[in-house]
Amino acid sequence: MAHAGRVMYLQPVFVVDVTVKKMVFERSLRLIGWMLCAWGVPTLCGCASLVEPRRDSHAEQAGVNRRMQLLDSIDPSWYQDTVTSQPATTDNPLTKPYHLNVDSIVRILFEQGPLIVASREAMFAAQHGLAEFRADLSRFEPFLQASGTANDFPERRNAEGMNAEVSGGLEKETFEGLLVRVEAGYSGSRVTFGEVATDQKSVEEGSGTLIRARVEVPFVGSRKYQSRIINAAYQESTARKAMLNYLTSFRSYADSALLNYRQALYYLYYIRLAEAQIERFNNLLEDSRLRSEDRRTVLAAAAHANISLDSYRRTYRGLVLNLLQLLGIEPTEAFVLQEESFRETSDYYERSRVPDGRRQMLTDAYENNPKFRVLTDAMADAELQRAQAILGQFDITAYLQGTQFPYGSATFDDRVGGWQMSLGLSVRLNEQRVLSATRNKAEAQIREYLAEIEYERDRVLRQISEQTVELCEYFELRPSILEHIANSQAEFAVRLETYLTQGPPDRTIDDVLTSIDALYVAESRIADNLYGAWVCENTLMTATGEVYRMVGLKVVGKDESADKVATTR
Repeated sequence: MAHAGRVMYLQPVFVVDVTVKKMVFERSLRLIGWMLCAWGVPTLCGCASLVEPRRDSHAEQAGVNRRMQLLDSIDPSWYQDTVTSQPATTDNPLTKPYHLNVDSIVRILFEQGPLIVASREAMFAAQHGLAEFRADLSRFEPFLQASGTANDFPERRNAEGMNAEVSGGLEKETFEGLLVRVEAGYSGSRVTFGEVATDQKSVEEGSGTLIRARVEVPFVGSRKYQSRIINAAYQESTARKAMLNYLTSFRSYADSALLNYRQALYYLYYIRLAEAQIERFNNLLEDSRLRSEDRRTVLAAAAHANISLDSYRRTYRGLVLNLLQLLGIEPTEAFVLQEESFRETSDYYERSRVPDGRRQMLTDAYENNPKFRVLTDAMADAELQRAQAILGQFDITAYLQGTQFPYGSATFDDRVGGWQMSLGLSVRLNEQRVLSATRNKAEAQIREYLAEIEYERDRVLRQISEQTVELCEYFELRPSILEHIANSQAEFAVRLETYLTQGPPDRTIDDVLTSIDALYVAESRIADNLYGAWVCENTLMTATGEVYRMVGLKVVGKDESADKVATTR
């Protein structure tokens, strides 16, 4: 027997021995009338878990200590007897043993969920690809260059010679096409003449230095800038799709993980209900007042309940394994599955009851959901492409270049001490078919992003509108369900006592079994009610972008971060 203060580490070993403590079903006419206090051995085919109620700060302040409940949910034949003692609580839910609740599930999924990690790395790869593309077209590079020529001019006094130039400097080119180049160098030449006249030298040679600067400025409609925008569209589209895929995947997998968690608790409650029903049958079979001719009928009903219990356990086991797989947790690792009490109120329910709360949910959705920012940025980029296509009728580029010759041999190069300035302007008519295609593509993208934004807004509005109404209905229906449970308990007690004491009125075993089934159905309605409310809360968490806020996932501007998606990693 494992206690609530122990954490289970299970390895795939052979079944040894199992001792299951007798479960006690406590009936009450108030809120906890249907809850079962289950104590047993948690077994999950190579994994184990504990269940503890979620702590309520108000209850703790009032000194209310809620009892830890050990999860007795898997068929004992699957039990693995490898239990070690570890603390059952931890300050950080991301450390082992994992404490699985709504908050920690979202955070663990973000940190180590295999599918989320893969999607995030794909997004980073696409962003680095875009950064690589932009960096390749926006360079700041030092350079060193050397050039030389050799010549032979028979008609120029049979002159043979060579000259060389070596220079180095810096060149800056922006994505928009602006070019700034500064360099300094050394040049020299040597010429040998085959025909030498009087007072002429047979060899002339010399050297000098130079300093040169050049600026090229593309104006509106620059073909270079236009071409780069077009070429960048594919990389930007790839990066944006990867980002949207990451955001969508995280929301989808968070919803799936939370749904698996809620479904596991849902089937856990059904397991407890089935065990309580079997306990009623066993108590009836152990009662000496049970009529002998009715024993077979009770045994058949108990066997049917055991079949249902086995089915619930198998389903629960599969749900927990699915949850662990989504979170990247090995089945052999220890974890604590924290249970939520139906007595706890819901923040979403409190906000759903009033118009201001529903409006605040919509505001939170627009602020917390990064998809709106991504789509808005995408539309702004498409608008820029469209504007460039409209303005890009002519390719106009101007350049300014200046050269100074500060040092050298004045007898060899008469430019020493002087400077040279050149200015140029080029005008070229851009290809209209390219501009038209670019403009049409940009306009189509703008319409696409507008439609996606509108769809996302409609989706959020619809989900919040529907789920808030349903959530309120589930909470408001609970008192009547609990009252129905109390009435069913009372009816079962009366019928059982009347049957065992043999009336009056005269009761048959069918009357007793019918009341047991009616009580089971009544108690199952509270589990259905809880699950329905949980599904509503899960949907509201994703619709309002709460799952993004919980992990610090948001979109930041290009000046704020190198990565568009900032995370808590």
